[in-house]
Amino acid sequence: ARSTGGWAAHTARGSSRNVDEILSAKSAESSSVRSYRLSHVLLATEALAEDVARALRGHDKSPLRSSEDDPFAAAAQRLSLCDATKNAAGELGWVDVATNNPDEEHPLFPADAVEALVRTKAPPGRRQLRPGDIVVTVSRRGAHVVRCDDVLFGDSS
Repeated sequence: ARSTGGWAAHTARGSSRNVDEILSAKSAESSSVRSYRLSHVLLATEALAEDVARALRGHDKSPLRSSEDDPFAAAAQRLSLCDATKNAAGELGWVDVATNNPDEEHPLFPADAVEALVRTKAPPGRRQLRPGDIVVTVSRRGAHVVRCDDVLFGDSS
């Protein structure tokens, strides 16, 4: 659900926090994003990925929705070329963006996709993705419609 001033999120400890407030505070600190919890829909072309992303952005993007009414999960199941994630709502899990070591890349989300995601894909006016953002990035596997489900902050050193 959308709260006044930003997305409300339940933390692992069960309390409700305003995601926009947390991210604003983190942006002001020296901490940076260590990892994103991502979901994706893998498609053959960037043009198709842009069309799917545009359609998904028109829906309520809250990461707290159940998969039964989650248009992103439905798109992953119906459209994704990734057999490993299509029946799991497209969930990739946590993807490390701080080190982005090609030798330790995520098996389903290559280092070139991580680099493109980190370098160019935050929405205008922001340095990083926020839960609920849907972006498109291209890798050697194809075009990914990516949804940010969560953010993990940590020191960059």
